[in-house]
Amino acid sequence: MAQRQRMTQRTTQRSAPAQPASSRRRVIIPGVIAVAVVAVLLAATLLFKQPTTVPDGSGAATPCGSSGAATGLSVGQCAPDFTLDDISGRSVSLSSYIGHPVLLHFWAVACTSCRAEFPDFSRAVATYTPKGLKVIAVDAWGESAHMVADWQGINHLQATMLVDPSVGVPQQYNGTGTPTTYFIDRNGRIAAKNTGQSTYDYFQQNISHIV
Repeated sequence: MAQRQRMTQRTTQRSAPAQPASSRRRVIIPGVIAVAVVAVLLAATLLFKQPTTVPDGSGAATPCGSSGAATGLSVGQCAPDFTLDDISGRSVSLSSYIGHPVLLHFWAVACTSCRAEFPDFSRAVATYTPKGLKVIAVDAWGESAHMVADWQGINHLQATMLVDPSVGVPQQYNGTGTPTTYFIDRNGRIAAKNTGQSTYDYFQQNISHIV
């Protein structure tokens, strides 16, 4: 009898059902999915750690004022370069001011809005030119150097006064109305711009970002 019981136990052990293949697959598949998710997350992390550059054909951003630098009138773009005469006949180029914060101001002696804006504008200029701000005032109505010089002799604006008889530069700047001001950072890029009469607070807010 004892021998038969031992034989029965051995038979029962040998006939115990094996783990179904579907169960093994259910264990393996989640593991494969987990490995795939980890790989995707690792790849995304490495991708977002790569530095962002502005392509210019050589793998780096081209500095404003350099040959091949893209220009435009949108914020962040290099301000288009130009060369005009000042009221004494000396040629002045915008690109020569790279390295300095610049207030590029389009105005006219006969412009009534410019006249109304002048107290706030001149106050902002007087506040920030001691801090390194450079001011370029372009007569946008084609008025004569003599007319602008007479105005400057009365008002003594701390600025480089430029004349443009052909009004080509205002047209280059999309025929901006007057007054129009561009706030240009030390790299020669436009940081802000405004067409129409501005307040001292507006000038102060935008100049403080570039000086």
